[in-house]
Amino acid sequence: RNFIEKGIGRLGLTEGDIRELASDVIAQRKLSEILGSGLGSNRDIVAKRLALDSQRISADIARIDIAPIEEKIEPTEEEIKAYWETVQDAFRTSENRSFTYIIAKPTFPDEPAEIPALAPEASEEAKAEHAANQAKRSAEIAEARRKAQLETDGKVDDFLYELESKKELTFEELAKQDGWEIKETGLFAANDAPEDLKVPLRSSSAQGTAADELFRMNETSDPFSKISPAIAIGENEWLIAKLGETEASRVQTYAEARAEARARLIAEKAAAALKQAADEAAETIKAALAAGKTFAEAATAAGITNETVSLPEVTAGYQGDTTKVPANLFDAAKYTDPGTLAEPVIEPDRGFI
Repeated sequence: RNFIEKGIGRLGLTEGDIRELASDVIAQRKLSEILGSGLGSNRDIVAKRLALDSQRISADIARIDIAPIEEKIEPTEEEIKAYWETVQDAFRTSENRSFTYIIAKPTFPDEPAEIPALAPEASEEAKAEHAANQAKRSAEIAEARRKAQLETDGKVDDFLYELESKKELTFEELAKQDGWEIKETGLFAANDAPEDLKVPLRSSSAQGTAADELFRMNETSDPFSKISPAIAIGENEWLIAKLGETEASRVQTYAEARAEARARLIAEKAAAALKQAADEAAETIKAALAAGKTFAEAATAAGITNETVSLPEVTAGYQGDTTKVPANLFDAAKYTDPGTLAEPVIEPDRGFI
């Protein structure tokens, strides 16, 4: 109820949206239970799948690297511009935002004086008393820190409540009244945030940084949607921010996007050329193997300069040197008849046969 009354406005939601979402989740779970019940497994299929997954495979592997292919690709200015014009919406500037913010951190009291160490020859009674005093000191420190943290947590809650209920006070006025240090940023992108806002979120379930959380804010017609919730950061700090200016993402001009467009165009052309080279090499290798050549000789005949790799036993749990063999080697080979070539395996920077 508290979330519906105070939290959903900044997300652009209504109470009906929350109830509809809950309804959808319940329906999806019920459907999963109904559709998944009473289904049995075909024993023959299970046995064949087990046999496939239990194979021990010997394999010869040739590798074609993409780097030499990329080096030969030199797109013209006309090609780059035509490519940019076709997919220009993929080249956008980052959204930029500015914020005014405070970071609330508890002020912990000075710790009690250290308890002097005991002499080695101290009695057992003295040692027990010393240990008890150490434990008492540690408990006093922990309690004082707990109270300081609770005081700060309460001040943060009060700040947000007063900001929402006392409309006559601005974020800056209330922060100044409560003694918080006010900081301001210029426009920045989420991946180029000020150091204060690069700090990781404290919650173990939350991912990213304080800046990431601020860029998730959704401004609505509700003025309070410009105010972030209290964001847990650092070891014991809270961040509260007010959204200032927003500079929306836009399509980059050709001049801004040219370098990235050229790189993408080369990458796409190289990927297509790598696939073609692997297919052509596979056909040449097939013919050479049929003529009685070894796999290594066939790979050389296909123009592959990298050394071939021979593996005597590949199983479902095989983990080889991925600089020389495919990452999914077993899966790529398990459906292939002995003595024949598997389909070429194409990875982002190389192809394998």
